Amino acid sequence: MKKILIITCLYTGYLLSDSLSVQTLSILHLPGDFAYDIWIKDTFAYVVGDTGLVVINISDPENPYVRTIYPPGRGRGIYIRDTLAYIAKSSGYLGVDNISDPLNPVEVGRCSTGTINLDVWVQGNFAYVAGYTGGLRIIDIRDPTNPVEVGFNAENSL
Repeated sequence: MKKILIITCLYTGYLLSDSLSVQTLSILHLPGDFAYDIWIKDTFAYVVGDTGLVVINISDPENPYVRTIYPPGRGRGIYIRDTLAYIAKSSGYLGVDNISDPLNPVEVGRCSTGTINLDVWVQGNFAYVAGYTGGLRIIDIRDPTNPVEVGFNAENSL
């Protein structure tokens, strides 16, 4: 019987043993009012929300616990590649955090987007940041310490 762990942004862990039954493994209440996005890497869940970046140890899915809260800026979206977390901040910038030590994330770069950001996706050398009123921003991330906006399309903004 195959078992799958599902994590929601409110962090309720569910264990699925088949498609017809769902069992709650654990519930972890996070600080702040909202958690907007989550990314799983190794034994950690990286959650962005009102309090910034929350790093949760999920090595034991039945007993998850908060390891670190890294507060700079409310995050709305996160994408992790290797040791870098790209975080769409609602305060108008894309943050690049080094998470090689999950207990001590460090912001290594940022790029202003001038809008409330909703989400981020990374492909190749570019981060694509969706903005609430600023449309889609395209950011060159070849140098993560100095990300640079190289294009945008605000035609169909919300």
